[in-house]
Amino acid sequence: MFWDKQDGKAELVMGQYYLASGYSHGQKDDMVLFWAEGSGKMEIVSTYRQGDSPSFLCTMGKRIYAVSEHPSYAAVTAYGLQKDKIISIKRMEFTGAGLCHLSAGQQVLYAGCYGSGHLYVLDGQLKDILYCYEGRKDLKGVTSHMHWTAVPDSNTLLGADCGSDRIYVFSLKDGIPYGRVREILLKKGSGPRQILFDRKREVAVIVNEQDGTLLFTKSRFWEQKSDIFPWETAERVPVTQRKSHRNYPGGACVNSRGEVFVSNRGENTIGVFGTDGGYGCQGEWDCGGNWPRYLHVTEENILFAACERSGRVNSFLYRDGQLMEADSIPLYGAACVIPVGGG
Repeated sequence: MFWDKQDGKAELVMGQYYLASGYSHGQKDDMVLFWAEGSGKMEIVSTYRQGDSPSFLCTMGKRIYAVSEHPSYAAVTAYGLQKDKIISIKRMEFTGAGLCHLSAGQQVLYAGCYGSGHLYVLDGQLKDILYCYEGRKDLKGVTSHMHWTAVPDSNTLLGADCGSDRIYVFSLKDGIPYGRVREILLKKGSGPRQILFDRKREVAVIVNEQDGTLLFTKSRFWEQKSDIFPWETAERVPVTQRKSHRNYPGGACVNSRGEVFVSNRGENTIGVFGTDGGYGCQGEWDCGGNWPRYLHVTEENILFAACERSGRVNSFLYRDGQLMEADSIPLYGAACVIPVGGG
């Protein structure tokens, strides 16, 4: 929060700092720190250039971590937030390609490489590689594209492999995988991109990039014994109601009411789905840009959409079942938005 002085009067304004990042390829500033109010209005505070496509961000404690989604190496850079600026703290570079996702565990980071198929576990201080799973590269031409990791409980890590249509199940000890890696097979050509949870309603959601569907199933689906996805407990729905042959769902998120927001790359829309029975589409709206790559929704149902090809971060208000445009700021190759402080 801050005090906004207008006409000699001071008004308390509630809001939050956010950091957005994108695909820069060294051409432009690729990280934008901005402030957003409850109305969805955004104000750029400062910008920064990492230079090698920090396409995904996450936080752990007071640190902010950014990937380098590069075709010839993988890297993670740690940042701190100091007086309206982000400050680079440490960088770690390692073997891999197309590092596109980070998630935080118990003082560790889980890093997924789309290009090379690796899944790494790094210590939070960026000193050591604690574990590496190399993915699949078999004679049938099946190649892993590791895209997303999720930690549903302290003993389990899930990995979504968009290339081989699998969900990997890793057992964890102190946050580090050990023992046999289990593989759950999904429908061929589905391309699982992301795994979300609505814990209150005990529902898991798998976003399938290649066949354009959402899978709604029991939240602990990985505990079933079969290595085939438990279809008897699942419901599959299309991510868009529009007639498209080339639509690829991007980032999705779930709000506190169990509503799932999905970005549609191709149709350039945002769809909203329920997890509280029915699982049908509740509405679909234009995203206000081109190629919405990532979504973030707040407790107050302010939704941010990073639209890569139009180079914008757009904000929306979701009220009474309607998605309404609020504001927009520029960011070259916009790819991710996360909250980083304020209140």
